Amino acid sequence: METFRCWSTLHGCVLFMFLAAIGKGSACERPSSPQCFRQHADQTVYICEWSLNTNESDVTFDLYIDGNKFDNIKGNSTKIVEEQLIRTRPVVIWVEAHVGDSSCTSLRRSVTLEDTAVKYETPQNISVSWLKKNLSLSWQAAEKYPARAEVWFRPYARPTESWKQLERIANTTNEALNYQIVVENLNYSAYEIQIRQQSSKAKNPLWSNWSPVVIAPAELEHEPNVTPTTTLEKGARKVVLTWPKMPHAAAVSGVTYILSDTLSSQGCPCEEKRKKHHMNKHTIYVPYSAVNISVIARNAAGSSPPAVVQIPTEPVADLKSRLVDECRILHIYP
Repeated sequence: METFRCWSTLHGCVLFMFLAAIGKGSACERPSSPQCFRQHADQTVYICEWSLNTNESDVTFDLYIDGNKFDNIKGNSTKIVEEQLIRTRPVVIWVEAHVGDSSCTSLRRSVTLEDTAVKYETPQNISVSWLKKNLSLSWQAAEKYPARAEVWFRPYARPTESWKQLERIANTTNEALNYQIVVENLNYSAYEIQIRQQSSKAKNPLWSNWSPVVIAPAELEHEPNVTPTTTLEKGARKVVLTWPKMPHAAAVSGVTYILSDTLSSQGCPCEEKRKKHHMNKHTIYVPYSAVNISVIARNAAGSSPPAVVQIPTEPVADLKSRLVDECRILHIYP
């Protein structure tokens, strides 16, 4: 409890207590006026959100809509089903923040909830893929209708460079309910991408929040330059495959390598074997007959052309009788 010492005059004592009261309430700033919206036009749940500039953790809010109070809200938003609201005539909305012993009230706004804006969710599950110098972006669609999309992008290697802005209509794809747009004529480089979206059908659309930054690695233009080294070992051949690492711009979000091998001899029932690796070196064991080995590099934006290594037949006696054993070798090598 604070203790006040009164000055010798009544006016002095009153002034001291008035300043103390101002200091006590200074921890709270006025929150922004609440904004209410739906996440698509047919939704029956309204989301109301606001902001408050404070570092305090123990903050609660009371939301008022036409005199109805939705109290003790933790966080800067709340969901309200339409049955609890008056939607067809103007209502006054405001929010009151409680920070410690202080309370602050936003400015009041008059809105007709039936005409409120539609605000899509933040773009989700963004995928990237290259076709030459064109970068295709796709993400989960908010509705079946096309949407407006705004894309910010800049080279990954130059994070201090200004974002470039592109606005397009994102159409839905046939095979899945995804939005898709193409950013054309980019350099062979890695990029940072951010996307926000907006309804193209709603009466009062709002932009969604920006997506987190997505890294689009550079296109894998060339196949891995694979070098095989072959030695005979215990009735089979040991093949060590090595290749240089992919360029840094193509590997910024990681690269995996898909290895597969098939016997090229006629009549062997062996099936193609596929393995996934993260290193640029791999050892396999193959039989004496001819084997084709392919190596494909893959990053978050696509795959490289395959590098095909042909291991020729090892000239040994009675090769035909070894085919069954050779198939077994293909199934058991590490």
